[in-house]
Amino acid sequence: MSYTDSVREQLYNVEVKNKCCIPVEYAAIRLCLAERSGNFKETVVSSESQDFIKRMQFLCSKIHNIKPDISVYTQKSKKTKREKLLYSISLPKFEYGMCDSEELFKSLESDCCGKSFLRGLFMMRGTVTEPSVRSVHLESGFESEVLRDKIAEIMLSHGLNVKKGMRRKMYTYYIKDSESVSDFLTMIGAQKARFDFDNAKAMREINNQSNRAINIDVANYDKVSISSSKHLAAIRFLLEHDMYDSLSPELKSVAEVRMKYPDASLSELCEKHSPPLSKAGINHRLKKLEQTALEAEKNLF
Repeated sequence: MSYTDSVREQLYNVEVKNKCCIPVEYAAIRLCLAERSGNFKETVVSSESQDFIKRMQFLCSKIHNIKPDISVYTQKSKKTKREKLLYSISLPKFEYGMCDSEELFKSLESDCCGKSFLRGLFMMRGTVTEPSVRSVHLESGFESEVLRDKIAEIMLSHGLNVKKGMRRKMYTYYIKDSESVSDFLTMIGAQKARFDFDNAKAMREINNQSNRAINIDVANYDKVSISSSKHLAAIRFLLEHDMYDSLSPELKSVAEVRMKYPDASLSELCEKHSPPLSKAGINHRLKKLEQTALEAEKNLF
């Protein structure tokens, strides 16, 4: 089951607390069905989700005062050639109005009804990427530009960062902001999905921070290795050309510490040196060793 399917399954079981929200959610679903069939006449709805069909049965009983029976049958998939179990229900003619109905849009001004309308639409047309995916994307598409624009208006009124677009001759709205996706899932009642989404986001941030810390450590280690190599090369040159003994006691003491602890950072060398030196002091003496070896090399060659 995809993440979108799991979100929908949660929505099928959301409790409708206000009676005014029932016809609005039902209208959203019937609008999507009407876009496909071209009308609001009696229609048969089939789904692999028993919860969705039960949701439709509940809404239908509240709107039409009838409780239609649920049929169960098997159908062979064209792609996999496997049989799948389908549930279906027959919905009567719907008289609520078309998607540009002023009556419908006026009812959406209510906060709870607006959210219920969005929930119904997402059940039918919504998609959202997996929580673990970095590139967040939530989207729905409709044949009606008026309907799409009204949905975007509702979402904007709730502070969501929603954009409008076109995809395959469909008018779409989409969200690419993870915080807005989380808020939208909460709005439509998918609390568990929002938790999963936020949890995956938090894990990504922790992993990113961990990777950054590792990269910093690696960079620091590389920096220490490069510096240490230069120090040791200078010391070896002075030893090989019998110039080491002529160094000052201060430079010899630092050279001995560096040879003894080749992988140590400057801070660690400060502690290893006897007596302890400041980081600036250690660095100055090591630079002096490099400069001495460089000048000696120039004189020799």
